[in-house]
Amino acid sequence: MNHLVIYSKKLFNKDYITPMLNGERKLGVKFRMNKAIPYGRLKDGDHLYLKESSGPIRGRVRVNQVVNKELGDPEKVMEFLSKHAEEIGITNEAQLMDVWRHHASRRYLSYWRIEEPETIKYPVFIQKTDRRAWVIGYEPSEEVAAAFL
Repeated sequence: MNHLVIYSKKLFNKDYITPMLNGERKLGVKFRMNKAIPYGRLKDGDHLYLKESSGPIRGRVRVNQVVNKELGDPEKVMEFLSKHAEEIGITNEAQLMDVWRHHASRRYLSYWRIEEPETIKYPVFIQKTDRRAWVIGYEPSEEVAAAFL
């Protein structure tokens, strides 16, 4: 199944897409307050089309080893972040604390291995008018599909 995932560059002043596409970031993560998408909906072998907020689709990745878990408390969030900091792309203690503060109250976690990154040479802009940051069952347009040939 295909998913369209929108990433904001504003969060932590960091580009999340480039490290996924160049292989630096090995683990995708989504913390949630409830069992919202992608919790329980992302499966091994699915493709994520990566789009910048108010920007183009820049590439896609395949996911593997998808895990969904209930965390329950801020200590569990820190435990996960500390254990997987390098794979997530956290490079220093200050960044770890910023990410933890932002996600400490979240109760649910989905994470997955990032595989087969594909960057498209000419990013493709699409019309998306709703506010969803994760779209399940995304059907790429001909223009988007052609960008990956």
